[in-house]
Amino acid sequence: MRTKHVLKRIYCIMLGTEPKLTPSAITQAIIEGTLGFWYRIYVGPKGRIQFGPQYSRVVRNTWGGGGYDPTANENMFFTSFRYYLP
Repeated sequence: MRTKHVLKRIYCIMLGTEPKLTPSAITQAIIEGTLGFWYRIYVGPKGRIQFGPQYSRVVRNTWGGGGYDPTANENMFFTSFRYYLP
């Protein structure tokens, strides 16, 4: 029985799926900021074409403890093209 457990652990380590023994962090705050606009490329009798870029940033702060203070940052950039029928 012990041999089966040891082999399973070695297999997990080789695949990089070994579970971490560090505690999970408790979220203190999640902050998001967004900036974007619409630009009309064409307006005429055949309709309207618009382009819209958007940038968004999300930051997750956690309660520190145990000698570590984990955080998470995510930067996102989106684009959109729209065509409106006349």
